[in-house]
Amino acid sequence: MQEDAILPKSKRFLVLWLIPAATIILLFFVSSSLLSGHTSASETYSPSPMPMDYKEANNSVSLPVPSARVALTAEQEYNMIAPSPKPERVYKYTDGHGTPIYDYSPGDIVPESESVDDVYFSGAVFLGDSRTQGFQVFSGLTTADIYAGKSLSVISIYTDKVISRGNGVYVTVMEALGSKVYDKVYIMLGINEIGLEYDYFHSLYADVIDSIIRRQPHADIYIQANLPVSEEKDKNGGSYNNTRVRAFNEELKELCSEKSVHYIDLYTAFANEDGNLCEGMSGDGIHLVRDACVIWLDYLKTHTIVHK
Repeated sequence: MQEDAILPKSKRFLVLWLIPAATIILLFFVSSSLLSGHTSASETYSPSPMPMDYKEANNSVSLPVPSARVALTAEQEYNMIAPSPKPERVYKYTDGHGTPIYDYSPGDIVPESESVDDVYFSGAVFLGDSRTQGFQVFSGLTTADIYAGKSLSVISIYTDKVISRGNGVYVTVMEALGSKVYDKVYIMLGINEIGLEYDYFHSLYADVIDSIIRRQPHADIYIQANLPVSEEKDKNGGSYNNTRVRAFNEELKELCSEKSVHYIDLYTAFANEDGNLCEGMSGDGIHLVRDACVIWLDYLKTHTIVHK
């Protein structure tokens, strides 16, 4: 009875104390073994040496020896050091002497240039009203053809037969223009239309330019600004005043840009500081005297432009 009572206590001791203690001891030895193996591995590992620093690397690397320089000619050496040439400026127009005119477009005022002689106008024709008739008589120009008529306008230029062909035969200005080839066409019209509405005048003058281009497709066309009137005419001439003349000239300038033709600013050449015709230039306030017509020609000689 006493042994039976002790045995259960032994089994209880075995289960509660001995087996757990043995388990702990076993785990301890296993852990120690693993740690020992890791340490051995660490001790046997030999890391690669650190790479050389930049200076050591450069000192230890053999650089290639440069090859001998190839001999260059003097021209080749110059081309290597000479600055690149600037691109040439582009131009479409020259003056009467062939000198390039830069930064110009039709509709701009034709700039001043070196004077030409009368031979320059040998292929030219002038179209206009009685003012141009005065130019024909007084300027002294004999190398150009001049087709002009009293009271001629942008309307009657098609209908009034004012150009004599001899033997009593007369034709219109447009008919005469188409009978010969010209390289320059100068036009002054507008003073007889001064009472028209601006838009209407613009339209009629545009038709005249188109008609001239059809008859002379290779000619340079020059629209001459209408001349100012005198101070007296400006005050007392009704529609013949310089305010309207300037407004008409602005229409002409716009037309030059639209039609790619040239604008010659004769108004400024003959106007005083008040915008009126200079004193002594006219007997009636509209038509120019002899000396003024010579000035007119001189201005055209120093304001030439030709499509190259």
